[in-house]
Amino acid sequence: MKVIEIKGIGIPNKGAELMLHSVLQHFESEHPSMFVVEPNTGYVGRARYGLWQKTSFEVRGRAVDASWIFRLIPRTLRRKFGLVLDSEINTIIDASGFAYGDQWGARKARERLGKRLRKWKAAGKKVILLPQAFGPFTSDAIRSEMATILEHADLVFARDNQSFSHLEKVSPGKAFKSPDFTNLVKVPSYPGREAFAGRPCVIPNSKMIQMGRISEEAYVVGLTEAVQTLLENGMNPFLLLHEGAADLRLAELVNQKLGNALEILRTDDALEIKYVIGKCSIVISSRFHGLVSALSQGIPVVAMGWSHKYEELLADYGSADLLADPQVAGSIADKVRLLLQPGQIEKATEIIEGHVETQKSLVAEMWKRVDATLA
Repeated sequence: MKVIEIKGIGIPNKGAELMLHSVLQHFESEHPSMFVVEPNTGYVGRARYGLWQKTSFEVRGRAVDASWIFRLIPRTLRRKFGLVLDSEINTIIDASGFAYGDQWGARKARERLGKRLRKWKAAGKKVILLPQAFGPFTSDAIRSEMATILEHADLVFARDNQSFSHLEKVSPGKAFKSPDFTNLVKVPSYPGREAFAGRPCVIPNSKMIQMGRISEEAYVVGLTEAVQTLLENGMNPFLLLHEGAADLRLAELVNQKLGNALEILRTDDALEIKYVIGKCSIVISSRFHGLVSALSQGIPVVAMGWSHKYEELLADYGSADLLADPQVAGSIADKVRLLLQPGQIEKATEIIEGHVETQKSLVAEMWKRVDATLA
């Protein structure tokens, strides 16, 4: 049986949970497996997905291995408590999304993968970095860490051209390119959510402010203007949360400017969020995986992002003209007006649908390469 550690999954980030669903759905159909995570996510979140707990963890960003203590406990007893030693893991899957680059620094790359890769490879473990954003890598320290990762990992996938270029500058020929892999995530039906069908949704992202792309005031005003544009065109928008308290605060600030006229949809179920998005008429989002969930289901979008991954994603679906500029006042509303011109939603839908199967087939090829490596 494969004992797979999944790195980079943070609950309640719904994008991370969709990546987790993608990994679970694939491996449960292809390989009998146990899935292990470090205990940085709370017990309830791990239990919901049937995840086992690794006996090491991070303290202030540094990895601490407590396996030497838990080895004193018989294996049968460890299993009863859902505990797995590092030595029992034979596969490491990194599904970080975006964790390696100047924004995160050399220390994060070293602690998450770099300093343990040689040991893992000497023990015969497989290490795979699933499609994610990378770079840039401008300091000697981060370039050195990435060179180590690229040298010793079995597979590394960049999910866009810029990320791939950043990796090629560090170690040419070591990485592959494949789109975000949540486009293949299957979702059940949620009959209770049909009330949101055919309506626009707006998904805020507190990282727009945290990453310095726009001030909170300007962002709230921009989203409010976009919603007002929808309302002026006779549409019935709602706000959708893709993460936690910080995004809720932004949604509430927008709603306050609108006299609390909008519904705010909150749910702990990442699959339910993807289902709702797939029923919308258009999606206005600064959450990357909110955009992936829309585009992969043929739903037109207006996007505003904080890194190169947004422009690359929209280009993959022929929708680069629908990316708003956070440095330009009124840009989100202007893009919404563009999309609401007569016939534009239908045109955008046709263009996006023309790319959906290509993107899904590229991800299917990525999984074939992963399966061959793990065979």
